[in-house]
Amino acid sequence: MIQSKTDTLGILAGILCMMHCLATPFLFVAKSCVSSCCESAPRWWGLIDIGFLAVSLYAVYRSSQSSSRIMVKYGMWFSWLTLSFIITNEYVSFLSLSELAIYLPAISLVALHFYNIRTCSRLGCCTD
Repeated sequence: MIQSKTDTLGILAGILCMMHCLATPFLFVAKSCVSSCCESAPRWWGLIDIGFLAVSLYAVYRSSQSSSRIMVKYGMWFSWLTLSFIITNEYVSFLSLSELAIYLPAISLVALHFYNIRTCSRLGCCTD
């Protein structure tokens, strides 16, 4: 069942993304204790954001294709677009946003994938 696999992938990507976001401040603290020459995270740490966005884009695309629940589809796309805007904003600084802003769309994506799995398996509302 394709839908279940992509929702599971989306849940995993969302949870790992949140863990990555939670670990970032600790990385900065550890790095500042070891060396005072650099103030930014390593380049590879920032590239993880792009990887999570790519995986979650695939999961949202595939899950929204297989779900017949229109609000789930729009909710996933809105959450993903919001998440990608916030991550892009961290690099470009369009707006001054709280560091906590990233958690709402990430948690929303995880919750919507869980909801999609649950309702589709219980009601059989998904198209495969």
